[in-house]
Amino acid sequence: MRGVGNMVSIGILGAGSVAEIYHVPVLRNLSGASIAWVCDRDEARARRLQRVCRGARIFARIEECPDVDVVLVAIPVGYRRDPLRHIFRSGWHALCEKPFAVTLADHDAILAEAATRGVQVGVGLMRRYYRSTMLARRLIASGAFGAVEEVWASEGARMLATGREEGWYQSNARAAGGGVLMETGSHLIDQAFTILDASGFGPPQCEQVAFKDIDLETRAVSDLEIGGSQRVKFTVVVSRLNDLHSGIHVRLSNAMLKVGVLPDAPLIALGSDGAPLGRIEEDIGASHVYQAFYLEWEDFVAQCTSGRPSAVSAETARQATAFIEACYGHATTTDRRNGGESVWMGYGKGPGSRTAHAHSCYIDPVGIDGLIALHLVQ
Repeated sequence: MRGVGNMVSIGILGAGSVAEIYHVPVLRNLSGASIAWVCDRDEARARRLQRVCRGARIFARIEECPDVDVVLVAIPVGYRRDPLRHIFRSGWHALCEKPFAVTLADHDAILAEAATRGVQVGVGLMRRYYRSTMLARRLIASGAFGAVEEVWASEGARMLATGREEGWYQSNARAAGGGVLMETGSHLIDQAFTILDASGFGPPQCEQVAFKDIDLETRAVSDLEIGGSQRVKFTVVVSRLNDLHSGIHVRLSNAMLKVGVLPDAPLIALGSDGAPLGRIEEDIGASHVYQAFYLEWEDFVAQCTSGRPSAVSAETARQATAFIEACYGHATTTDRRNGGESVWMGYGKGPGSRTAHAHSCYIDPVGIDGLIALHLVQ
């Protein structure tokens, strides 16, 4: 580590909202950490972030930046490869915001480059530290409620406008790596895979609604491999077109667990009929988003210091990257530019397919035969 004394020096590549709102407040309060510089090609944005970074310098190009211990890589995934090569050549560790990579080949190439240079690389997936995520993972591993039988994950809300200026990276497929599946799905799918300790998956059946190569809605069904050899059905839906019930439902032999996507969401146990049995609580993990980011940084700094993998080691996100890539690769797409309709499908023995236009929609996993049911709200 290059920091003065016991201090860890940190550079920030990308002065956007995720760095400004979440990372900087945490880093300013992280014991033993010091923000050395902010790098962004938008000088005004870099200066705005500099004002809250206690004397950090600003740069327009990563090649101009002085040595640090760790770099927060908070630029769009489509623009990272060359900056990451420079970061690794410089001997700097890197914590990359999600999504980590667009393809598994890119993911593995980044890991290989980091290993060659002897540096650590992590991925910003703070939901792994949410209290309900950690509790659900522990309970499922214990077998207290029996074996996992099926899993549903959904997240989304109808967006009438982005509220962003022209040129926003998420409106550029090359920059963002995709649409809602890449942006929201990278969090949701990783959270589900973390809870289940998923080690593999079968080819997904995937349907998407897209506009200008940006998927606005994705629905996928696959079989996940958990517990070494067990296969369970996994359904995931993410949307910017419809309001969804956001959460992860895990049906086990003797109960169902409901895991929220917010840090303060409780872990709820449901009976086989869907009736709530109660909340499951324990003082572990994070119940606030800043606490989750703090734990993420604390773990990654320890990984950089010790050389031992942490909960956010980028190696641990390979399955989620591969799954998202497979969904895009297997997707059948309805293009909104061609006047296509958004088609919502009932899976398993639930209701058949329906079409949805400007309706709201939510997922109720305790439907017919306990399978997924999609309900249109007029």
